[in-house]
Amino acid sequence: MEIPNFDKMIMPFFVGSNIYLNYFFTIISYSVYAYIIFGIAFFLKKKDMRGFFLYTSNLIIGLGIITFLKYTIARPRPYQLLREDPSFPSRHSFTAMFTLSSLYGYFGKTLRVLLVVYSVLIPLSCLYLGVHYPSDVMIGSLLGIILPKLIPQRFSFAIFKLIQNSLKTIKKGILKIKEYF
Repeated sequence: MEIPNFDKMIMPFFVGSNIYLNYFFTIISYSVYAYIIFGIAFFLKKKDMRGFFLYTSNLIIGLGIITFLKYTIARPRPYQLLREDPSFPSRHSFTAMFTLSSLYGYFGKTLRVLLVVYSVLIPLSCLYLGVHYPSDVMIGSLLGIILPKLIPQRFSFAIFKLIQNSLKTIKKGILKIKEYF
């Protein structure tokens, strides 16, 4: 896939070489997984099972869509044009904005500001570290905000139920294997 001129023109303004910022943005980038756990724990602690089901099922559906797009479009990453893992759209950006849009309404003004700042730092870290082009993070972020609103709740609950039933089947299989030992 040809890299758009927009990305080629803007990319040099984002990629950095400051050793301290490299560490900072690497930590921010990997903390997206803790952000997912925070979202799950938040709904479980509130005992908001509806919010929990919607959050987890929409996240799974959304990440499936993002992964499909990544491998269908197969755009190389900025730092290495021969790598197998495609760049577009950014899953980190999707997850950050998905979690932000899922949790935003539950917090007061001060915590909302912190959530927004943190959620914006994650896509910025992808740019700074040179693992995504600007359009990768823009589209990933946009999809993270829009997709959860487009996915019908019935579909989300059906996916969650399917996952729940699959886990029960796996658990039964493991228990049967344990009986033999």
